[in-house]
Amino acid sequence: MIRFEQFRDVTLLHMKNEETLVISCDSVGGVGEKKEDRVQAPPEVVGYYGARVALMEVIALRAKPLALINTLSVEMENYGERILAGIEKAVRELPRDVVMPVTGSSEENFPMVQTALGVTVIGTLEKKADLPPKTDGGESLFLVGLPKVGEGVLADEGEVLSMEDLYHLINHRGVKDILPIGSKGIAHELEVLGEEGGKVDRETHREIDFFQSGGPSTSALVLMKETGVKELRSILKAPITKL
Repeated sequence: MIRFEQFRDVTLLHMKNEETLVISCDSVGGVGEKKEDRVQAPPEVVGYYGARVALMEVIALRAKPLALINTLSVEMENYGERILAGIEKAVRELPRDVVMPVTGSSEENFPMVQTALGVTVIGTLEKKADLPPKTDGGESLFLVGLPKVGEGVLADEGEVLSMEDLYHLINHRGVKDILPIGSKGIAHELEVLGEEGGKVDRETHREIDFFQSGGPSTSALVLMKETGVKELRSILKAPITKL
Protein backbone atom coordinates (compact mmCIF):
# COMPACT_ATOMS: atom_id res chain seq x y z
CA MET A 1 0.00 0.00 0.00
CA ILE A 2 1.31 3.44 -0.95
CA ARG A 3 1.39 5.93 1.93
CA PHE A 4 1.12 9.67 1.23
CA GLU A 5 2.68 12.36 3.40
CA GLN A 6 2.90 16.13 3.09
CA PHE A 7 6.28 17.45 4.19
CA ARG A 8 6.87 21.19 3.95
CA ASP A 9 6.12 22.13 0.32
CA VAL A 10 6.51 18.65 -1.16
CA THR A 11 4.44 15.46 -1.25
CA LEU A 12 6.09 12.18 -0.24
CA LEU A 13 4.90 8.86 -1.67
CA HIS A 14 6.20 5.96 0.42
CA MET A 15 6.15 2.98 -1.94
CA LYS A 16 5.76 -0.73 -1.21
CA ASN A 17 9.45 -1.36 -1.90
CA GLU A 18 10.36 1.23 0.78
CA GLU A 19 11.41 3.70 -1.89
CA THR A 20 10.10 7.24 -1.37
CA LEU A 21 9.10 9.49 -4.25
CA VAL A 22 9.23 13.25 -3.75
CA ILE A 23 6.86 15.49 -5.74
CA SER A 24 7.32 19.25 -5.93
CA CYS A 25 5.30 21.81 -7.93
CA ASP A 26 5.54 25.48 -8.79
CA SER A 27 3.58 27.90 -10.94
CA VAL A 28 4.43 31.18 -12.65
CA GLY A 29 1.90 33.71 -13.93
CA GLY A 30 2.01 37.25 -15.25
CA VAL A 31 5.76 37.26 -15.89
CA GLY A 32 6.95 37.27 -19.49
CA GLU A 33 6.77 39.24 -22.71
CA LYS A 34 3.03 39.04 -23.41
CA LYS A 35 0.74 42.07 -23.46
CA GLU A 36 -0.92 41.46 -20.06
CA ASP A 37 2.19 40.36 -18.15
CA ARG A 38 2.78 42.40 -14.99
CA VAL A 39 6.55 41.90 -15.04
CA GLN A 40 8.31 42.00 -18.38
CA ALA A 41 10.96 39.30 -18.65
CA PRO A 42 12.35 37.05 -21.40
CA PRO A 43 10.53 33.68 -21.64
CA GLU A 44 13.87 31.93 -21.19
CA VAL A 45 14.23 33.56 -17.75
CA VAL A 46 10.66 32.61 -16.84
CA GLY A 47 11.27 28.95 -17.71
CA TYR A 48 14.61 28.86 -15.91
CA TYR A 49 13.34 30.21 -12.61
CA GLY A 50 10.08 28.26 -12.80
CA ALA A 51 12.00 25.00 -13.13
CA ARG A 52 14.50 26.03 -10.45
CA VAL A 53 11.89 26.27 -7.70
CA ALA A 54 10.57 22.73 -8.07
CA LEU A 55 14.05 21.31 -8.61
CA MET A 56 15.52 23.05 -5.56
CA GLU A 57 12.72 21.90 -3.25
CA VAL A 58 13.52 18.30 -4.22
CA ILE A 59 17.29 18.73 -4.06
CA ALA A 60 17.15 20.49 -0.67
CA LEU A 61 15.86 17.20 0.79
CA ARG A 62 18.86 15.44 -0.74
CA ALA A 63 16.55 13.63 -3.15
CA LYS A 64 17.57 12.84 -6.72
CA PRO A 65 15.41 14.39 -9.49
CA LEU A 66 13.91 11.78 -11.83
CA ALA A 67 11.59 13.70 -14.17
CA LEU A 68 10.30 17.21 -14.89
CA ILE A 69 6.82 17.92 -16.25
CA ASN A 70 5.91 21.36 -17.58
CA THR A 71 2.41 22.67 -18.30
CA LEU A 72 2.70 25.71 -20.53
CA SER A 73 -0.42 27.88 -20.76
CA VAL A 74 0.99 29.48 -23.92
CA GLU A 75 1.55 28.44 -27.51
CA MET A 76 4.52 26.18 -28.18
CA GLU A 77 5.76 27.81 -31.39
CA ASN A 78 8.49 30.33 -30.62
CA TYR A 79 7.22 31.52 -27.21
CA GLY A 80 6.79 28.13 -25.54
CA GLU A 81 10.02 26.95 -27.13
CA ARG A 82 11.84 29.84 -25.49
CA ILE A 83 10.37 28.92 -22.08
CA LEU A 84 11.52 25.34 -22.61
CA ALA A 85 15.02 26.61 -23.41
CA GLY A 86 15.08 28.18 -19.93
CA ILE A 87 13.83 24.97 -18.35
CA GLU A 88 16.53 23.00 -20.14
CA LYS A 89 19.12 25.48 -18.85
CA ALA A 90 18.08 24.73 -15.27
CA VAL A 91 18.23 20.99 -15.94
CA ARG A 92 21.76 21.32 -17.35
CA GLU A 93 22.88 22.75 -13.99
CA LEU A 94 22.21 19.38 -12.35
CA PRO A 95 25.15 16.99 -11.82
CA ARG A 96 26.11 14.88 -14.82
CA ASP A 97 24.88 11.69 -13.19
CA VAL A 98 21.33 13.08 -13.09
CA VAL A 99 19.69 12.15 -16.39
CA MET A 100 16.01 13.06 -16.42
CA PRO A 101 13.29 13.42 -19.06
CA VAL A 102 11.53 16.73 -19.61
CA THR A 103 7.95 16.41 -20.85
CA GLY A 104 4.78 18.46 -20.83
CA SER A 105 2.04 20.21 -22.76
CA SER A 106 1.09 23.63 -24.18
CA GLU A 107 -2.02 25.67 -25.04
CA GLU A 108 -2.80 25.41 -28.75
CA ASN A 109 -6.55 26.10 -28.76
CA PHE A 110 -6.71 29.75 -27.77
CA PRO A 111 -4.46 32.81 -28.18
CA MET A 112 -2.98 33.78 -24.81
CA VAL A 113 -2.33 37.38 -23.75
CA GLN A 114 -0.56 36.53 -20.47
CA THR A 115 2.22 34.10 -19.64
CA ALA A 116 1.49 31.19 -17.32
CA LEU A 117 3.14 27.85 -16.69
CA GLY A 118 3.43 25.11 -14.12
CA VAL A 119 6.36 22.83 -13.32
CA THR A 120 6.32 19.51 -11.47
CA VAL A 121 9.45 17.61 -10.48
CA ILE A 122 9.50 13.99 -9.29
CA GLY A 123 12.50 12.74 -7.34
CA THR A 124 13.53 9.74 -5.29
CA LEU A 125 14.76 9.69 -1.71
CA GLU A 126 17.02 7.19 0.02
CA LYS A 127 15.14 4.60 2.04
CA LYS A 128 16.76 5.57 5.35
CA ALA A 129 16.47 9.34 4.95
CA ASP A 130 15.32 11.18 8.08
CA LEU A 131 12.73 13.92 7.59
CA PRO A 132 13.18 16.33 9.18
CA PRO A 133 16.93 15.67 9.31
CA LYS A 134 18.33 14.73 12.71
CA THR A 135 20.36 17.41 14.51
CA ASP A 136 22.37 17.33 17.73
CA GLY A 137 21.36 20.78 18.95
CA GLY A 138 24.74 22.34 18.22
CA GLU A 139 23.73 23.93 14.92
CA SER A 140 22.96 27.56 14.19
CA LEU A 141 20.49 29.00 11.71
CA PHE A 142 21.67 30.95 8.65
CA LEU A 143 20.09 32.64 5.67
CA VAL A 144 21.90 31.86 2.43
CA GLY A 145 21.05 34.27 -0.38
CA LEU A 146 18.42 36.99 -0.11
CA PRO A 147 14.67 36.83 -0.83
CA LYS A 148 13.88 38.49 -4.16
CA VAL A 149 10.84 38.54 -6.43
CA GLY A 150 9.88 40.09 -9.78
CA GLU A 151 12.19 42.87 -10.89
CA GLY A 152 14.44 42.13 -7.92
CA VAL A 153 15.35 38.76 -9.44
CA LEU A 154 16.10 40.33 -12.82
CA ALA A 155 18.31 42.97 -11.17
CA ASP A 156 20.21 40.46 -9.03
CA GLU A 157 23.86 41.23 -8.33
CA GLY A 158 25.01 37.91 -6.94
CA GLU A 159 22.65 37.64 -3.96
CA VAL A 160 20.49 34.83 -5.38
CA LEU A 161 21.12 31.27 -4.16
CA SER A 162 22.27 29.35 -7.23
CA MET A 163 21.82 25.68 -8.04
CA GLU A 164 25.58 25.29 -7.71
CA ASP A 165 25.45 26.85 -4.24
CA LEU A 166 22.65 24.48 -3.22
CA TYR A 167 24.69 21.42 -4.20
CA HIS A 168 27.66 22.73 -2.22
CA LEU A 169 25.33 23.00 0.79
CA ILE A 170 23.82 19.52 0.59
CA ASN A 171 27.28 18.00 0.17
CA HIS A 172 28.85 19.88 3.08
CA ARG A 173 29.37 17.80 6.22
CA GLY A 174 28.31 20.59 8.57
CA VAL A 175 24.94 21.30 6.90
CA LYS A 176 22.05 19.47 8.56
CA ASP A 177 18.90 20.99 7.05
CA ILE A 178 17.96 23.26 4.13
CA LEU A 179 14.61 24.97 3.65
CA PRO A 180 14.17 27.11 0.50
CA ILE A 181 12.24 30.36 1.08
CA GLY A 182 8.90 30.41 -0.73
CA SER A 183 6.32 33.05 -1.54
CA LYS A 184 5.29 33.41 2.13
CA GLY A 185 8.71 34.72 3.11
CA ILE A 186 11.31 33.99 5.77
CA ALA A 187 8.91 34.50 8.69
CA HIS A 188 6.68 31.66 7.51
CA GLU A 189 9.58 29.26 6.98
CA LEU A 190 10.87 30.06 10.48
CA GLU A 191 7.49 28.94 11.80
CA VAL A 192 7.79 25.72 9.79
CA LEU A 193 11.17 24.99 11.37
CA GLY A 194 9.75 25.85 14.80
CA GLU A 195 6.85 23.41 14.38
CA GLU A 196 9.33 20.70 13.45
CA GLY A 197 11.34 21.30 16.58
CA GLY A 198 14.16 23.18 14.88
CA LYS A 199 16.18 25.57 17.01
CA VAL A 200 15.53 29.14 15.90
CA ASP A 201 17.69 31.88 17.41
CA ARG A 202 16.84 35.01 15.43
CA GLU A 203 18.42 38.43 15.88
CA THR A 204 17.01 41.59 14.39
CA HIS A 205 18.33 42.34 10.91
CA ARG A 206 16.90 45.59 9.62
CA GLU A 207 18.36 45.04 6.17
CA ILE A 208 16.34 41.84 5.65
CA ASP A 209 12.57 41.80 5.05
CA PHE A 210 11.34 38.66 6.81
CA PHE A 211 7.89 38.98 5.22
CA GLN A 212 8.86 39.55 1.59
CA SER A 213 8.16 36.79 -0.90
CA GLY A 214 11.17 34.60 -1.54
CA GLY A 215 10.21 34.49 -5.22
CA PRO A 216 11.80 31.64 -7.19
CA SER A 217 13.71 30.18 -4.22
CA THR A 218 16.36 32.90 -4.27
CA SER A 219 17.38 32.09 -0.69
CA ALA A 220 17.15 29.33 1.92
CA LEU A 221 17.25 28.79 5.65
CA VAL A 222 20.19 26.54 6.49
CA LEU A 223 20.78 24.79 9.79
CA MET A 224 24.49 24.05 10.12
CA LYS A 225 27.57 23.99 12.31
CA GLU A 226 29.24 27.36 12.67
CA THR A 227 32.62 25.73 12.15
CA GLY A 228 31.79 25.22 8.47
CA VAL A 229 30.62 28.74 7.72
CA LYS A 230 34.05 30.17 6.92
CA GLU A 231 34.71 27.43 4.38
CA LEU A 232 31.28 27.87 2.78
CA ARG A 233 31.74 31.63 2.51
CA SER A 234 34.85 30.97 0.43
CA ILE A 235 32.90 28.60 -1.86
CA LEU A 236 29.40 30.04 -2.25
CA LYS A 237 28.57 33.04 -4.40
CA ALA A 238 25.44 33.91 -2.39
CA PRO A 239 25.83 35.78 0.95
CA ILE A 240 25.53 33.93 4.27
CA THR A 241 23.84 35.71 7.18
CA LYS A 242 23.50 34.32 10.70
CA LEU A 243 19.98 34.67 12.09
